Amino acid sequence: MNELLLIEKLNISISVNEAYENLIGLLHKACQKAINVKGRQFLAGMLVDYFWLDDFLDSLNLCMLGAAGDSKIIEMCQIFLDVAGIQKSECFIDSTGVINRRKVYFAQKSDGKIKIGSSINVEERLSQLKTGAGENLVLLYQIDGSTVREKLIHEILKDARVHGEWFSPGPVLEFIAKSKSIKDGGILSESENSISLIH
Repeated sequence: MNELLLIEKLNISISVNEAYENLIGLLHKACQKAINVKGRQFLAGMLVDYFWLDDFLDSLNLCMLGAAGDSKIIEMCQIFLDVAGIQKSECFIDSTGVINRRKVYFAQKSDGKIKIGSSINVEERLSQLKTGAGENLVLLYQIDGSTVREKLIHEILKDARVHGEWFSPGPVLEFIAKSKSIKDGGILSESENSISLIH
């Protein structure tokens, strides 16, 4: 009986060591990505774009999943966000390890115009807009994003701009339909000199 107990304890020890090594590997990758994101911001002179941020946040999510809610790992992941230069107005990790990130939203007034904006708390923002507009806005769609992604969408739809962040409904509704049809939500494609909607 003692031999079986010893073998079981050794197997548990091996599993724990493997899980630990895996978590250390995930943290190492997240740290590297934080440094890459920070470097990209420095080179671009602006907030990191959606594509780099998404990859980085995926890496942080893996770390937190691997740590099963360990508060020290959650704190380390928030530190990685800070090192990457991601402002809390763009993205933050709450005490339970949930990543809260800015959303780009599409909200429509009764006259048909659509506001394209972004917020870390869309519901609160729509409530604020209701006060300013004097009416409820209908949330048509929202996607993970950043202020950079919001500006890219504004640029794509510039010909439909009515004023500020308000746009004519036709092109915006077409844009939303195309984005919904793409499974992973990766609706924007960047090249060196242009921004386009993937068809």
